[in-house]
Amino acid sequence: YRRMENQGLRDDPQVHIPRLVGVVYGSHDSCCIIGILLSLVDCENLTLSCALHDEVTFAQQKKWEEQITTTVDLLHRADIIWGDVKMDNVLVDRNDDAWVIDFGGGYTEGWVAKEHMETMKGDEEGLSRIIERIYSNDGSEDGGEGGMRKR
Repeated sequence: YRRMENQGLRDDPQVHIPRLVGVVYGSHDSCCIIGILLSLVDCENLTLSCALHDEVTFAQQKKWEEQITTTVDLLHRADIIWGDVKMDNVLVDRNDDAWVIDFGGGYTEGWVAKEHMETMKGDEEGLSRIIERIYSNDGSEDGGEGGMRKR
């Protein structure tokens, strides 16, 4: 999140990611970070997977595609990798905007080839699958091949 801020992405309205609000330290001397506080995405726990189980218009599909694609493109320009790309790591808020979440790394089988996990190529593979799902209104959580999360 520091790199995102240093690259000016924090204040860019085209970057749909939660913003870093604070850091939680485990001691008084501030040497041990135990967590981070992120801005709220007011989504009522609605992931893109869940949103696609409802009736979705073409305008909604196009909006989500543009928001997710633009966010990932701007992250990549700043040399930042999303990592665990999948539909459950996209939230849809009350304004019907798509937000990219979970930059902690990882791998979910079926979304990205294992050898491309946590790379820009992997992000592009996962993004392609997400876009495919958006337009097919397929809200299933797996990437087409199972979908077990791995670390």
